[in-house]
Amino acid sequence: MVSILLCGNPERESMQCLSNSFRRIIANMDGCQKGEFLFPSAFLIQVQPELATSQLNALAKAGQEIVLNGFISPETVSAVNQEYIDDPAAIIEMQNQFFQGGKI
Repeated sequence: MVSILLCGNPERESMQCLSNSFRRIIANMDGCQKGEFLFPSAFLIQVQPELATSQLNALAKAGQEIVLNGFISPETVSAVNQEYIDDPAAIIEMQNQFFQGGKI
């Protein structure tokens, strides 16, 4: 199994409970997690895709690796999970403006 987790918050910690739940489900099914990929503030991929270009390219590589090799290299997992949010506070402010009727 490979998990791709998306959330609206800019902090990766926001996905910890979901990550733990998926890991438990996989373990309960006697499965094996081949990779876990976290995309905080996933809306940014739509409005500013250039921020996560290298991560998305690495995600495509992860897909190729799992199909061709049966595993994803640690380097690729690390590349996908590389931070693409420099200023979490600015992202939260952007989200607040959007929810208050502004535009991103």
